[in-house]
Amino acid sequence: MNQSPVPPLATNRVEALHSYHILDSAAEADYDNIAQLAAQLCQTPIAQINFIDQTRQWVKANRGFTTGSTPIDESFCGHTILDPLNPLIVEDARLDARFAHNPLVNQQANIVFYAGLPLVDPGGFALGSLCVLDQRPRQLTTEQLDALRILAGQVVNLLVLRKANHDLKALLVSEQQSRAEVQTQRQLHLAAAESEVRFRALIEEAPVATMLLAGPDHVITLANPAMIEMLGKGPTIVGQPAVQAVPELATQPYLHLLNQVFALGLTHQARAMPGEIVINGQPSQHYFDFTYKPLRDSAGQPYGILCVAVDVTEQFMARQQLEQATDQLRSMVESAPFPIGVYTGRQMLIRFANQAIIDVYGKGPDVIGKSYLELLPELADQQIFAQLLAVYDSGIPFASGTQRVMIEHDGRLVPYYFNYNFTPLFDANGQVYGVMNTAAEVTELELARQALEASEGRYRLLAAHLEEQVQLRTQELATVNNVLATSNRELTASNERTSAVNSALSESNHNLSRSNNNLEQFAYIASHDLQEPLRKIQQFGDLLQSQYGGQLGEGIRYLERMQAAAARMATLIRDLLTFSRIATQRNSAAPVSLQGVVEEVLLTLDWSIQEVGAQVEVDSLPTVAGDALQLEQLFQNLLSNALKFRRGGTSPLIEVRASLLDAADLPADIKPDRVTAQYHRIEVIDNGVGFEEKYLDRIFQVFQRLHNKSEFTGTGIGLAICEKVVTNHGGAITARSQPGQGTTFMVYLPG
Repeated sequence: MNQSPVPPLATNRVEALHSYHILDSAAEADYDNIAQLAAQLCQTPIAQINFIDQTRQWVKANRGFTTGSTPIDESFCGHTILDPLNPLIVEDARLDARFAHNPLVNQQANIVFYAGLPLVDPGGFALGSLCVLDQRPRQLTTEQLDALRILAGQVVNLLVLRKANHDLKALLVSEQQSRAEVQTQRQLHLAAAESEVRFRALIEEAPVATMLLAGPDHVITLANPAMIEMLGKGPTIVGQPAVQAVPELATQPYLHLLNQVFALGLTHQARAMPGEIVINGQPSQHYFDFTYKPLRDSAGQPYGILCVAVDVTEQFMARQQLEQATDQLRSMVESAPFPIGVYTGRQMLIRFANQAIIDVYGKGPDVIGKSYLELLPELADQQIFAQLLAVYDSGIPFASGTQRVMIEHDGRLVPYYFNYNFTPLFDANGQVYGVMNTAAEVTELELARQALEASEGRYRLLAAHLEEQVQLRTQELATVNNVLATSNRELTASNERTSAVNSALSESNHNLSRSNNNLEQFAYIASHDLQEPLRKIQQFGDLLQSQYGGQLGEGIRYLERMQAAAARMATLIRDLLTFSRIATQRNSAAPVSLQGVVEEVLLTLDWSIQEVGAQVEVDSLPTVAGDALQLEQLFQNLLSNALKFRRGGTSPLIEVRASLLDAADLPADIKPDRVTAQYHRIEVIDNGVGFEEKYLDRIFQVFQRLHNKSEFTGTGIGLAICEKVVTNHGGAITARSQPGQGTTFMVYLPG
């Protein structure tokens, strides 16, 4: 807190102040009236007349703030008296280094605005100040400042008169008591007369509409030009009762309020009160801010009313239009079908959120006032939050294009796709105070686009790789067809139910033949149509086996071979489609926790782990940039292989380890697709059957198998998928193994 500096010639100034005998004196109506008039003229809730001695600011007259004195190092007026010639105006004390930490600003009264005129006596000493204060930022007009100067002069005149009276009394006491009393009374009457003259002059010169009413009939004894112009009746209203001078008052609340103020002696204030004024015979609607203050005689009884009014019609109408427009805009934003949110401060506190963005959050309706990361902690390591902070820090808008955002719903991260915009919000000083977020959810469109791209890629890949495999499967199915034809001839004499089975089997053979004839279009039909006849073969085979298995004799073995061949074909197609999707899908490069990925995979494999009695140990794993779904497929295949290729009589032990290597420390045979300074090495170690390392180049090729398929099931595509995922992420994969000694797969990903 900045202390008020000590004024020059402080000792002489304090001596001059004491010569007026004003400190700790009782309240006086003249000073109170001037403080009241200052508050009304400047339209502030607080006005004071203060005097400054060597330690404190003492309040002589106060309007709107009950305090007797303030330490000088906490006072505003201690700064005012430093410049006796000019006012001190502080529009916003919170932004002024002299007052920002003052208890009057941030603890006690929340003072924001201050305007003070120094009270300079004839000797040139600044004894104190006449000041007005408010709890919000504001500015004074030139007319209001001029009025404050006049009022400050009146305070000094009262001081001079006070001192003169005090000195005169002291002089006369030394001479003759009775003579002194007479002289004092004469001076007091003279001062009162002069004070009244000055007070009337103040009203006449006041920039706001002001008038004095006398008696219960409210006779207009004085009205300044501003009031005469507002009422539109001319100067002849002076000397008339209010209801006669302004007849339209008779049917409006104003006359009743005047009667109450006079009868009860209580001040009445109103804001934007409607009233009708008739000017040149034409009524017009207005809105007024006004104050009715009772004036009291020496006995404390009301004898009149001081009226101060401001026509605020234009401001009232503009405010109404603004409020209506604001309400319409808020209604439009709240009901907008696309997400809109407003966040303030670097903590990104949610100040506004329409229903659409609340639905996207998926965390319930209670979001206002929470911070962005308190509501959505899962976004802390995603690009969207870094982009949001960048807009707040730079003040530059951001438009994302289509971007994936992982949002937690029901304990799981769910991918969404958005086109979103972050727009900075600026305060009156041009500083960013918040960010507006608008978005359009395009999840369905993006998934459809990805599916289309993946489908095209899968079709091309399948057309290139499946011809040889399909020919092999076709030969097997042709053999089955021959066996089934033989069985049909043997069962010609069967009853009508057997004929129905043969008819169904014939239909299945027809579907299979049609599939073989359309192999050229396999890329188009692989995702759906190719699997449909396989499902029918399996279904009809199951039906034939369950209902007529006892009648097929030796044919049952061929039927079982047919079923096994169809199952292998379906598995092969699914694996190839996965390989195709991985091969064509683009890496989204979002932060992915490998710890979370491996934990999710282990949950999926939990039944298999328990079935074989495997022990799995996982180190602390890093977070990398990549695609969560592809990385999950990578570890799904590696861990599934570790469980599948186990040694008989030995419980599987699987370890997942991680380390960070500099690029210079990479093995010579590791050539990552992306060059970077460091790489994460993830090792998946098992104690399974192992293999000979001379076949290392073959294990990552499509359809390559090192083990007997009758002993270990599979399609020979899983490790090819692994290599494709790692390549997509700019890394490399290799393995170390010996037969019977287990295998270590090493994955290198950019750090």
